[in-house]
Amino acid sequence: AALRASSEPLVVSVRSSAKSTAATRYIPVAGPALGMRKGYDELGNRSSIMDWGSFHLYTGGFVPGYRSDDLISMERQVCGSKPQFVTETGWHNAPNSKATHNYTPLDVAGTYAPRLPLEYFIRDVPKMSIYELIDNPADPAGTDHEAHFGLLNTDWTPKPAFTALANMNIILKRQYRTTGRAGAPLEFSFREGPSDLRSCLLARSDGRYLLFLWRSLASIYDPNKRIRLTPTTTTAELDWGANRSVNRFVPSLSSNPVATEVTSRSIVPMEAELQILEISPA
Repeated sequence: AALRASSEPLVVSVRSSAKSTAATRYIPVAGPALGMRKGYDELGNRSSIMDWGSFHLYTGGFVPGYRSDDLISMERQVCGSKPQFVTETGWHNAPNSKATHNYTPLDVAGTYAPRLPLEYFIRDVPKMSIYELIDNPADPAGTDHEAHFGLLNTDWTPKPAFTALANMNIILKRQYRTTGRAGAPLEFSFREGPSDLRSCLLARSDGRYLLFLWRSLASIYDPNKRIRLTPTTTTAELDWGANRSVNRFVPSLSSNPVATEVTSRSIVPMEAELQILEISPA
């Protein structure tokens, strides 16, 4: 009740001011970002005074998508049917931190990073912000977890998560001299795959398709015990119905294809890394 009484006048005032000023009238107003899985019941439904709901969710070394469904559902208590986005997420890489917020090794974050935006994309959460760009302040002892959330080190050198996301961006925006007919249909089927297989298909304007494949439960690290895990080795098999040119990318490893083939059927290794298939007519 105290949270509701203290926050409502301020939120109403922000929205009223924004919507009554010509320069900001069409800028969406986001509700308060809640985190730590509390405050939703107390704040209650405030969808009438916001355009977006928002929340914070750090997975603390667990797989991307960890507790996402719970937080999205809880935020619905506040924003109703309004869209929502994640204003903070990410990992800290302070190995000697004693904080309750779990440590995530650099390479683990690098493997998980490309999967993270896709876990929200398939849940119709269109915006996500990783906290933060660069480590700050300098903490060479690695004891202050608040100083190690950056995608870059304090000297601006990239961490594996930054490199993996940069590779993913290059793959998404790769330019070609040849183009196909935009919107040409692509029919395919999954012949087999693991039970936790997730997929997302995007159509490029040049007629190519990008098929993202990942395993939602494939974990390579236990943050509570601080031990490495080895996910089971499995595959996904796809039938394209006709010969297709297929380039396979693994953004946590490189922005270049790791395999290229012309085939009517693809067998894709599925462990913890995101796989991206670029498909075009043969």
